[in-house]
Amino acid sequence: MTNATHRAINVILLLPLTLMLGCRAHAPTQRETVSAFEAPPAPVADASGIAWEIVDRFRLVSDPGGSDALFRRFAFYFNNVSRQINNEGMLGTYWDESAARYRDGYLDVESWKVKLSYPGAGTCEWRVGGHDAVQGPCSAHIVEVSRGETAVEVRLGDGTTRQTKVHPRDVLIASLGDSYAAGEGVPDLRQYRGWYIWRWANAKWMDKRCHRSLFSAPGLAALMYARVNPHVSVTHLTFACSGARLKEGIVEGYAGAIPPKSKPDLRPQVEELKDALAKAKRTPDFLTVSAGGNDIGFADIVEAAALGSVKKVAEVIDVRVRPGLATVDQYSRNLREKLDASGISPEQTKILLSEYPNPTNLWRLPPGTEGSSEEDFKDDCAPGKGKITFLPSAWIIGRVWQIDKPELEKINAEVAAPLKEMTGRFAGALGAVQVEGIDAEFRRHGYCAPGLYTPKGIVRWINTVRDSARMMGQKIGAMHPNIRGQASIARHLFEHIRDTECDAKRIPEGDPVYGKLCQGTSWHAELPGFAPDAEPLPASEPFPD
Repeated sequence: MTNATHRAINVILLLPLTLMLGCRAHAPTQRETVSAFEAPPAPVADASGIAWEIVDRFRLVSDPGGSDALFRRFAFYFNNVSRQINNEGMLGTYWDESAARYRDGYLDVESWKVKLSYPGAGTCEWRVGGHDAVQGPCSAHIVEVSRGETAVEVRLGDGTTRQTKVHPRDVLIASLGDSYAAGEGVPDLRQYRGWYIWRWANAKWMDKRCHRSLFSAPGLAALMYARVNPHVSVTHLTFACSGARLKEGIVEGYAGAIPPKSKPDLRPQVEELKDALAKAKRTPDFLTVSAGGNDIGFADIVEAAALGSVKKVAEVIDVRVRPGLATVDQYSRNLREKLDASGISPEQTKILLSEYPNPTNLWRLPPGTEGSSEEDFKDDCAPGKGKITFLPSAWIIGRVWQIDKPELEKINAEVAAPLKEMTGRFAGALGAVQVEGIDAEFRRHGYCAPGLYTPKGIVRWINTVRDSARMMGQKIGAMHPNIRGQASIARHLFEHIRDTECDAKRIPEGDPVYGKLCQGTSWHAELPGFAPDAEPLPASEPFPD
C-alpha cells in the first residue's frame, strides 16, 4: 500500500470522528477563565505616596501591552495545562525567526515608558525632570524617562505637592541550552482541531526550528521577575534550542530540532551570544544554562522506550551514556573558555545551571501511608498512559507508543542518577551555581503521576507521549515538562535571580520594592505556584485511563 493510500484512508477514517467531536474540540478562550494572579500587581509607593512602574517590562515581547498579555496567557495555561488552544494568535517578539537573530536595537535600552500614579481620581499637575508641568490623570500618567535618576513632582488639587525620584534599569538574562531551556513540550500555541477537518492549526513556536517557546522555564523566570519588580525591565536573550548538546549546539554548530531544507547549520549558541553582547557592549546580569541531557542520549533513550522494549532501552544506554558523560566533562571546559572570551565571568554574571528533574519518578504515596517509602513505587504505571489511540494510523497499523514501568525504572537507575552527578561537575567547571531542589519538587509529579486532573488538582508535570501528540502532533515533547513543570523550574531560577538582586543591593534598601521582594512575601500572590499548599499531593486515587 502506498503512502498516498495510507493518507487517504486516514482522512476517511478521521472525518466522521472529527465531525462528532468538533464541539468538544472547541475549548473556552482565555478570557473565559480568570485566575487570582491575572490581576495587575498593586502599585508600590514610597513615603511620598507616588508609585511608578515601567510599562511593558518583559521586553522580549514587542507588542504594546505584550508583557501583560503574555502573563495572562501563562496564567491561563498554568490553570488549564493541555487546554491551552490556538485561538488568539502569536504575540510579536524581537526575535526575527527568518533571519535567526534578534532585531536591531533589542539590547539597546536607554529609555523607558513609566506610569506614574498617585491615589485618587481626577487630574494632577505632573513635572518630570526639567520639563514643564503638564496636566494628567493622577492614577495613570505615562511619561518617558532616560537612564539614571529622574525627579518627579505632582501637584494635587489642593495645591500641595509630593516629590520622588524614578530610577529605571534593565536586567539582562541570557540563556543557553537544550530542550528543557528552549521549552520543548510547551508550544506558544498548541495544535487545534476545529469544527471541520480543514480547520486544523499546527502548534506554533517563537522559533520553529529550535522549538523555542516563550513558556520555557528561563523565559518564565524572566517574566516572573518583570512581573513582581515594577522598577526594572527584563531583557531575555535566549539561544536555547531543542535537541542541542553541549558539544553540537552550544559550543559547535547544530542543524536544529526541525532543520529546514537547504539551510546551513545554526551557529554555536555561545558564539551568537558573544556577538550579540559585543554589538550592544553589554554583559548579562544572569546566564542560565541547561545542557548535558542530549549528550548522554536522553532523546534516543526516550525514543527507544516509546517504540521499543527494555532490551532496546538497555542497548541505547550502553552506547550513549558513558561516552556522553565524558563529552560533557570535556566540553564544559571549552564552554568556560568561550564564556571568558565573551566577557562573561562569575564575578560579573551570576551563572545558573539548572539540574534536570527526573521525569521517570513513579508516583509515591504521601508520607505515613503504606508504600510511601523511598523504595516503594506504585505497582502499576498506568498501562493506558502513553498510547495514542486517536490517530487513524494507530487503528490501521496497530502501532502503540507506550513507556511502561520497567522501561522507566531502567532509565531512572542508569540515566537519571548519572545525569545528576554530571550536572554537579558541570556547574563546578563553569563557576556556576547549581540550581537544586528541582528534582525534589518533581518527586511526585513524574511521568506516572495520576493524570493532569484529579480531585487533588493537576498532578503530572511531565508530558506523556499522548500529551505531546495532543499538544503538538508529535512525540518529541514526551518526557519534557508541561507548563506546570516549566513553571516549577522557573520558580527555582526566579528565586536565585531575586536573591541575587536583593543580596547585591541592586534593589536599593530605601526603595519600597526592596521591602516587597527582599523582606516581604506579598509578591507570592502575584505569581502562580507560590501560594501555601499551591499544589496538594495526591492521596490514593487510581491512575485515570
